[in-house]
Amino acid sequence: MKLNTISITLSGLLLILGLNGCSNNEKINIENEVTPFSAKEKKETIEISKEVLKGFMKTFKPTLKAVLKDMEAPEAISMCTHNQSVNNYSKTLPKGISLRRITSKTRNENHIAKTELESKTLHEMDILKKPIIKKVNNNYFQFYKPLIVKQACLKCHGSIEQIGETSLSIIKKNYPNDKAIGYKTGDVRGVFLVDIIK
Repeated sequence: MKLNTISITLSGLLLILGLNGCSNNEKINIENEVTPFSAKEKKETIEISKEVLKGFMKTFKPTLKAVLKDMEAPEAISMCTHNQSVNNYSKTLPKGISLRRITSKTRNENHIAKTELESKTLHEMDILKKPIIKKVNNNYFQFYKPLIVKQACLKCHGSIEQIGETSLSIIKKNYPNDKAIGYKTGDVRGVFLVDIIK
């Protein structure tokens, strides 16, 4: 599967500091919601998801590092309001495969879990902090990759003191219903969710 490179801004990139792809040694929790996974289904779901996430990181991580190095948080927050990097990247993926971000504490309300299963998995992720795959039905699979909060994330998602008055006022202006603050290093900020429909 060829993943195209697309243009990028900072939208949501502060969330991906903890995503370094899935190493071959990383334990993945496997759960079925309807029917059991076959060995082939497990392997294909993991391989496709790793490729999707690797492509996303290859495309966006260098830009993220540059932006975080050269910009202060207020400018970064302002850029986030105008672009949706994950959604743009997802549009480049093959038919039946998509990448989303979801969280239980939203800043952008488009990132809320859409189903009870997604909400339940977010709660599980808070405890496990490891990738999870689920079989929703015979041709629908999901791969959840946690977004772990790093020190740099606290500029926008930490305590009020860590964020600062200037950044907090920009957040409140652009996201009046923001719930995405108060995180600590090591918390799960949300997940990248790869949907695979065959």
